[in-house]
Amino acid sequence: MHNSAATGLSEARNTPRYWLHRVATAAVVIALVIVASSAYLRQASLRFSCPDWPACTQRIAGQDPAREQSTAESGARIVHRLSASIAGAAVLLIVFLSSVQQPRVRPDVALSAVIVALTLFLAVLGRWSRTSQGPFVTLGNLLGGMTLLALLQWMRLRTSPAHAAADEAGRLAPVAGTALAVAFVVVSLGALISFNQSISAARAASDGVLASAHLLSGMLMLLLTGTLALHPGAGKSGRRVGAAAFALALALAMTGWISTRFDYPLAAALAHNLLAALLLMMLETAAYRSQG
Repeated sequence: MHNSAATGLSEARNTPRYWLHRVATAAVVIALVIVASSAYLRQASLRFSCPDWPACTQRIAGQDPAREQSTAESGARIVHRLSASIAGAAVLLIVFLSSVQQPRVRPDVALSAVIVALTLFLAVLGRWSRTSQGPFVTLGNLLGGMTLLALLQWMRLRTSPAHAAADEAGRLAPVAGTALAVAFVVVSLGALISFNQSISAARAASDGVLASAHLLSGMLMLLLTGTLALHPGAGKSGRRVGAAAFALALALAMTGWISTRFDYPLAAALAHNLLAALLLMMLETAAYRSQG
């Protein structure tokens, strides 16, 4: 009987869907590396090319700032290109695994097609960015990277063997869905603010309308994630996801405040970008589980 159970487990692990989940999970991690390295290159480019940027005036005794910046930027560029190449291979494998499933799951095939299309777009944009660092390239890379991460996370969730408990399903759907939509708004507004920074570093966060909208959407995000954590219809698992989302939203707000209060230090800006990506993933988890 033990051997029969082991054989069944082995067969389950040899299915395309099992490996689809594993590859999607690995791709999510790689996409996070891409988001982080891209954010570093974007933020570093603004500071290193602007003599008036407050962070550019910092000096470390006994070191040459220009040489240190150049080395760090080169290292980040290598990491970014390597992770992008690995992600491309993972996406092709996702397309293959989703197409060979028996029976074929059409939503998986459709989602993998969207993922590969977006990956190709980002690859073309990446080659273009070697010769052009215009604001539209910056905007496309930021939003495209976040969207790719979101799609890969959705594929990972779809192919996971875990499911939401029946008593939790559906009760949090309106709140979780709204929170996920607001998260995309927050990311988009942040991208537009970066768009303005890339036009002129002196105009960073000076657009009152964008800054106000970003602040208000961030406050709404805190309210929605707090509701997810305290919702009476949420079970133990739902509250854990909601509490994690609220903690990420709070940390996101704090790094955003530090960035504006202290003239956009590089570390705070990078943390802000990475926290936004993690929050998006956590809210996707909440939205997926609420579907039942």
